[in-house]
Amino acid sequence: MKAMRIIQIAALFIFLLYLVLAFYRTTPSSITLPFLLPLPSAVAVFGGFILGFLLAWVPARVRRYRLTRENYRQQKRIEDLERTLGIPAKGAGAVIPDRDPEAAKRNK
Repeated sequence: MKAMRIIQIAALFIFLLYLVLAFYRTTPSSITLPFLLPLPSAVAVFGGFILGFLLAWVPARVRRYRLTRENYRQQKRIEDLERTLGIPAKGAGAVIPDRDPEAAKRNK
């Protein structure tokens, strides 16, 4: 993960934690959610934030993984087709023959 992305996530987490603490100080009452023990209302709100984040983040990660995998397969297929057609691989030499150092050595 890039450093800036880590800083953004940390800042978002600190901001959400601040909101939860500020909310808890104003309303210290507890609420009872179905099938759970009584929770402070701030914990319920923070849990909602986390659940919403995960519901948006997980499908995006799965899609990114699938697209990356598909991109890799397509690149391999392109390389195989280029190999069967006899097209030189990327970086195999200069496009302009006069600028290819190996071709200059062969012509001398």
